Amino acid sequence: MSKTYVDTNGYLRYSDSDKLVHRHVALKKLYNNDKYPLKFGEYQVHHIDRNKLNVTIQIPFFSVKPANTGNITLIQQLWN
Repeated sequence: MSKTYVDTNGYLRYSDSDKLVHRHVALKKLYNNDKYPLKFGEYQVHHIDRNKLNVTIQIPFFSVKPANTGNITLIQQLWN
């Protein structure tokens, strides 16, 4: 298992790559090119419980990055 650390924003990151753990988990466990029309980088991954350290598969959900607005459009809650 890779070592992690908490960054200055409170998110878990892998020590060897500085990648965000919750994004890596969502990419490897949930993202599917056939299911989602956009590239993974165009989605945001959120924590429903607002706990940045919680990276369990049921907690994050995808949303589209807003183009020129402050609003985020929910695509799908991943546990459904």
